[in-house]
Amino acid sequence: MCDNHNVVEARHDFSKETIRKLSERVGSTCSNPDCAAPTKGPHTDGDKVISVGMACHIHAAAPGGPRYDEGQSEDDRRSIHNGIWLCRTCGTLIDTDEERFPAPLLRAWRAETELTAFKKIGKPSAAAAAPSDGVPFSNDAANSMRRLAEQYVSAGYPNFKVWMFTPDQNDPVYGELRALGLVYFGGPRGGPWRLTQEGVDWIMRNRRL
Repeated sequence: MCDNHNVVEARHDFSKETIRKLSERVGSTCSNPDCAAPTKGPHTDGDKVISVGMACHIHAAAPGGPRYDEGQSEDDRRSIHNGIWLCRTCGTLIDTDEERFPAPLLRAWRAETELTAFKKIGKPSAAAAAPSDGVPFSNDAANSMRRLAEQYVSAGYPNFKVWMFTPDQNDPVYGELRALGLVYFGGPRGGPWRLTQEGVDWIMRNRRL
């Protein structure tokens, strides 16, 4: 069972402090590794925060709930160790099909997400680390431009109009790079991709990174 962090019902629910810790231990991201959506952000009111996250019970807070364990004490049910932070969609999902989302799986999700959050502490994202010169890169796009830079430089700075590469055509990252004007399709039917002059300029500015 899941608790909206703003509303705690009169069951064996988490304290406000436990809810806060569940959120902060995963950087306020959804603990479902296939989702990992941010769940908190700024409200238009400068004194408020928007949250679409939920503190969910791994074993239900009351009899009849998903994955209820009658062997747990009241303290066990309220414990942070019986909780997982999820977005509202995933929080609803795990409680509508408890056979598909058993307790061991939820514990694994939480452990994986906490480890990921720990590894990110104090480390800038790839997009922040790459000198984008004002280009609004996503993390994946920044990494892709780094790889292209390595390939372009290792090829001995060929004519950018001739140098080609063939990414996975279903990779949305190259759609982002194309929208930023850094790469383009080699022909009307797709075919190989090429760097634009802007893409080459970016590589030449950052080729030593």
